[in-house]
Amino acid sequence: MKQRGRVLWFSGAISLFSCSAALLTSALAFSREKIVVPLVHQQHQDSLTVGAFNLLHLGYGTHKNYPRVARIITEHGFDVFAAVEVMKPEGAEALLQALRQASEADWELVLSEVPTGERTYKEYLAFYYRSDRIQPLEADGQYCSREDLHGLNATPQACFARDEHAAGADFERDPFIGHFEAEGHPLTLVAVHLVYGDQSAHNIEKRQQEAIALHREMDRIREATPQAEIVALGDFNLQLEESEKQRPAAMTLLPANLFLMAHAFFPADLFQGEHALSGLVTGPTTVGSSSYDHLLVYQDHRAQWSAPSIIEDVDRHDPAAMALYKQEVSDHFPVQAVLALPAL
Repeated sequence: MKQRGRVLWFSGAISLFSCSAALLTSALAFSREKIVVPLVHQQHQDSLTVGAFNLLHLGYGTHKNYPRVARIITEHGFDVFAAVEVMKPEGAEALLQALRQASEADWELVLSEVPTGERTYKEYLAFYYRSDRIQPLEADGQYCSREDLHGLNATPQACFARDEHAAGADFERDPFIGHFEAEGHPLTLVAVHLVYGDQSAHNIEKRQQEAIALHREMDRIREATPQAEIVALGDFNLQLEESEKQRPAAMTLLPANLFLMAHAFFPADLFQGEHALSGLVTGPTTVGSSSYDHLLVYQDHRAQWSAPSIIEDVDRHDPAAMALYKQEVSDHFPVQAVLALPAL
């Protein structure tokens, strides 16, 4: 394990890009002034607020408003959240510093120092957490990719999920598995950013196959550690729909015999039968009104979760405000839910 400040890194570090002068300038600018907001959940030791946030190319460009992103997280009481679309380690560190500036809590970060992605596009995945509320645990090697098992990318805290090519579990971007503990209760988070593409039947089927493979990975973890609460969270590029009867027609016929896939849904089988899943958050989670960001838990654990929320830090009816939000924050809204921690 390699430490950089308080950031937990994978060994065998590689950096795709150098940090731009503009990004460093931005980080220094907000570090000069400490902005403190109340610790919303510091008095609630019997629960944990868990979330996910697609941060839209974190680390690219110069327009990201790190204090605004940090304020959204801290003012809404997140204790731990998965971050996807982290493009540069420098961007991840800049957000960590912004979180520390925006809160009295001691925020920490588990970051995949190697990016994931089988094509030209690659990204890092991360977990941000309040160390006074939750602590990382040692990861189990049986969940790790073959590369991790050889020690190339593994840390004691997290690893990428295994690809099972023979079983169809070939992820475009490997899920990032982190093990944590809160008040003596184990919690396993699986950060997800499923493949996207266009809205063709082929691309949507690929996403659905990845969702099925993800369910298998969750079952593998559940079998090995039945005492742990397991949550898959992030950007799935798939919408929830529990009733087949309510689904609109999958294909729409357009002029010149062109076909358009109208909606991309999770496979219904994931929400039925043994080890069925449940989606905690419903409703538009993006600036474009898609419902792609989710927290998926097992149905038999659903009663332990409450207060699912989509955090919209902008007026959807104000085009200028929406455009600024996309520029400064993301084209996604963070999602969260509260996990009850039973008394030991």
